[in-house]
Parts: sequence; C-alpha cells; structure tokens
Amino acid sequence: MYSLLLTGPLDRDDLRAALARPFAAAPNDVDVSAADDEDRDWETLVACTVEPVSGDVTWSLEVVCEADDRSLPDGPGLARVVAAALGQPVLCPAQPFPPSAYWLAAPGGLLTRARLYDVDDDTGEEGAPRHVIDAVGDPVPEMPQLRVAPQPEVIREHPMPTPVSDGLALPDPLPDGLRRARNELGAWESLVARMTTGWPPDCWYPAAYFREDLEVRDRLGLLLAGPGAELLLAALEEVDAAFRAATQEDGGASLAKALDLPRVNLALRGWWWQRAPQPLPWRDQPG
Repeated sequence: MYSLLLTGPLDRDDLRAALARPFAAAPNDVDVSAADDEDRDWETLVACTVEPVSGDVTWSLEVVCEADDRSLPDGPGLARVVAAALGQPVLCPAQPFPPSAYWLAAPGGLLTRARLYDVDDDTGEEGAPRHVIDAVGDPVPEMPQLRVAPQPEVIREHPMPTPVSDGLALPDPLPDGLRRARNELGAWESLVARMTTGWPPDCWYPAAYFREDLEVRDRLGLLLAGPGAELLLAALEEVDAAFRAATQEDGGASLAKALDLPRVNLALRGWWWQRAPQPLPWRDQPG
C-alpha cells in the first residue's frame, strides 16, 4: 500500500490517469473514491481511497495495487509520477521512524526531504486532520514559503550493518556492564560503517552526532576496563583499526571548529578525538 499527500486540488479523473501509468493499468481500471462511497468499484486493479486533510497538505491518498509485479514503483517513485501529472508537490513517508520523515516530490523532478507534523488543534476544516510541513531539504519552487533546513533526525534512525558486534559469541546472560559495552560497541561500529559507505542515508553527518559517537568510544574504554571483557576488547581493536583507516590525524581541529569549541578542549582527550574523516561529513550539511 502507498500513502501519498497532495498539496493542491484533487481532480479524480486526473488522478485516475496519473495512477494508471505507473501501474500499467487502463484509467478505467483505477478506482478513486472516498472511504464511504457506496458506488466504488472494488474489482479494479488499482484502488485509491481519498480523504480531505488540512494545513499544508490537502488530500490524503491510500493506494493499493493488486498486481504482483516486482517492477511496481516505490513510494518516492510513485510520488514523482503523481506530482508531475498533477502539477503539484506530493509527499510520501520516507521511513517508519521518525514518523515526521517524508519525501516531497515536486513537478519539476525535485525529490527532497520533508519534515511533516500532525497538529492536534481545532483549526482543521470540519474536523479534517491538519498537517504542517515544518521544513524541507531544498527549496520547493511551488511552495516558496517552506523553510529550508537540515533534517538530521533521519540519520540516527537509519540502520547500519555491524558484523563485528553481531558476530560476537558471548555468554548468555551477560553481566550488565558487558551488556552495555556490547551495545556501545555496536554504536561505535555504526559510525565506522557510515564513514566507509558514504554517510547514508543523505551523504552527510552532523558534527554534533560525530561528537556523540566519540563520547560512545569514551564510555567503551571505561566499560571494558574490568575482567571478562577479552572478546569485546578484541572486537573493539578491530573497529578501532577501521576507524583509524577511515580518518586522518588533525589534533581535533576540524571538530573543534565545527562545534565552536576551544581546540584545547579536545587536545587532552583520547586519540579518537584527534582524528576526523576527510572530506568532513558536516561540510555539505543541507539547508
């Protein structure tokens, strides 16, 4: 099922034609109806349920296609097709968490991040749900009033592979301290995975997040100082080696500058604070 949000008027015939193309259906094999329409056609290949909403968006669409075809578009792909056909920006969910994470597709081909909030107030028309676009990743020509700002929250929720941490053969149950260390090791390995794969999902990383990851490494050193940590220490050495290979020595200068901190604040900390990836992932921060 696809979930889309329109930002302009709804013409059912135009929407029917727009949905027919990506699903290789005839327009008369696409049903566009409200949930309570008594005469809707349940036998069509594509069914689209429409509901009015308010705020920065106007209509909510739930699209279901009965075809079992691997060539079906993904959510952003469908949003792009509908945006181009209807001549208006169209939004679709980007990922389950955070729930505010959306993609916005504009008629000219732009696909950018959007942060969308459900607003719980009484200003919606006739009780329609109200949604506000808090920010977008790039200027949207059709909606110039929208604020352009980075949306780093999607980065934290983007899962990264952690084969070193996941592959540890550890006794069960683990003491609390070692359990925390295993979790912190996974977080540290996630940073290395981001560095070595181009900083997914959006090819950048906030300096503040990088600092938090270095603080994870600080805690690991303390958690693994006790007995019984041999396996975790060996895994940490492997991840540390990958971190060294993906960074360059700079005495903490790059991070101190990004966070507006005196360089001396980092100079006396662990060796991991004295290194930074190149190019710097926060250099190309959107917005």
